[in-house]
Amino acid sequence: MFGKKREAESPQKQEIKLTRAQKKQLNALIAQVNRNKNGPHTAQQTIPYLRMHRDGICQLDDTHYSKTIQYYDINYQLLHHDEKVDILNGWGDFINFCDPTVHYQFNYITLQPDAVDTKYEVTFQPQQGRAERLAAQLKDYLQNLLDTGCNDENKINFVTFTVSAESLRAARIHLNQVEVGIKEHLRRLGSTHETLEGKERLRALHLLLHLNAKEQFLFEWPWLTASGLSTKDFIAPSSFDFSNSKIFKMGDKYATVSAMQIFASRLDDRLLADLMALDNSMIVTMHLQAYDQAEAIKTVKRKLSDIDRIKIDEQMKASKSGYDIDILPNDLNTYGKAASEMLELLQSKDQRMFMLTFLILNTADTKAKLKSVVEQVKGITQPKECPVISLDFQQEDGLVSSLPLGINKIEIQRMMTTSSVSVLVPFTTMELFHKTPGALYYGRNALSHHVIMLDRKNSKNANGIFLGVPGSGKSVTAKAEMTYVLLKTRDDVIICDPEGEYFPLVDEMDGQVIRIAPNSKDFINPLDINLDIGGSISWDLAVCTHIKEGCP
Repeated sequence: MFGKKREAESPQKQEIKLTRAQKKQLNALIAQVNRNKNGPHTAQQTIPYLRMHRDGICQLDDTHYSKTIQYYDINYQLLHHDEKVDILNGWGDFINFCDPTVHYQFNYITLQPDAVDTKYEVTFQPQQGRAERLAAQLKDYLQNLLDTGCNDENKINFVTFTVSAESLRAARIHLNQVEVGIKEHLRRLGSTHETLEGKERLRALHLLLHLNAKEQFLFEWPWLTASGLSTKDFIAPSSFDFSNSKIFKMGDKYATVSAMQIFASRLDDRLLADLMALDNSMIVTMHLQAYDQAEAIKTVKRKLSDIDRIKIDEQMKASKSGYDIDILPNDLNTYGKAASEMLELLQSKDQRMFMLTFLILNTADTKAKLKSVVEQVKGITQPKECPVISLDFQQEDGLVSSLPLGINKIEIQRMMTTSSVSVLVPFTTMELFHKTPGALYYGRNALSHHVIMLDRKNSKNANGIFLGVPGSGKSVTAKAEMTYVLLKTRDDVIICDPEGEYFPLVDEMDGQVIRIAPNSKDFINPLDINLDIGGSISWDLAVCTHIKEGCP
């Protein structure tokens, strides 16, 4: 969605043509910025970065730089247990790859249909008679499904990684090394991905700061010099209002950021999927900071020592009071067992320790609807022993920490191991939705209920797989369907096969191959067939296979 390659750079010679509406929007933006220059606090000041570079590196402050990769969904929730375990192990390897010198931020974003450009016009070839009425009915049905946003463009996954460096050059080297490792792990999982360049990162930030708004993102690099604006001016909403301690306004929308506390000993791999299935624009954010392995082991050992010391104190108190010294508070036994298990995982199970911050940003048009959405979120997380709490007087910090910049200003953290973090797998199901005139309706996804529009002729799917070349699966799908029909029914199947791809299938099913070729004594010559059909007939070179029981 955001990873399009930029055009050749020639900013001095590049001419950008704007419509009258776009020019009006740009002039209004410049006027608004000029009015707010002397204000006490502007919307731009809430967005905490220094500058965005064209290659996608964002300088957050004097020493911190970040980069963002967008990656796409893969099939997970509908797989069998063993296949799920393989994906979980692969995701765990990715989590284990996280370097203590790098801060990782995972964003899982769901958008309302109005927040993204998902308009797709269903078209058919001109028809006559009853076919025309059928085309009209089918068009209305499909258009209704598409207008409700049942496609895959309202879900976005980002991973943002931040490093500390003394200069942009040093940061670029470090970021590139981390980027190569992340892409390799995503490739092994089967998830396609792309690094966001500067303009695409700005487009993503603009979208998240204008959730459910119809304001168009307008930006070109030459405009910075010509207008005297900064990149923040092109992405900031009209205003922020953080006067309320529990909610805030972002433009015309109400929003709130909550933190999820994790008390469960074991997490459910459907937690993220259930949250993302809510019918609401939201941003789920996970900040992940890895511990140095040696320091992590020392920390757990210190905790064990503290627990043992408390046990000794409790036993001495029990002995003086005449109680059984083996009777200890349940919390001590629970904490001691958990710490011992964590130490074993760190020392012998090739796992690491992380500090996790889990944030949920919800938006709505009204306060009442926002409250209802938050209650829905609580209904999902509380049964899983993961209650959410409002970030009172920290809504601005929560918003900043939810944007894919690589900044975390919320100190609500939970210590977790690799296996615990990897259970929060972000994958649900792979979608197929092509915005091409030749896309055909193939039903709806059984899990996400999104419309499947597939163009097998000349289009790519959402993961960039080209479906119009040999080996893309068209023939296999056709052969599979023919096989099912022949095995389950007594229907006839006629195949026009100029390439001879289906001969093995015909032979296996005891069918008959009829070869038709002009100017050949061995085959049927179509030119010798005389049919009085009242006009001329044009024959194409083809191979016809007629599979029928008792065919002579």
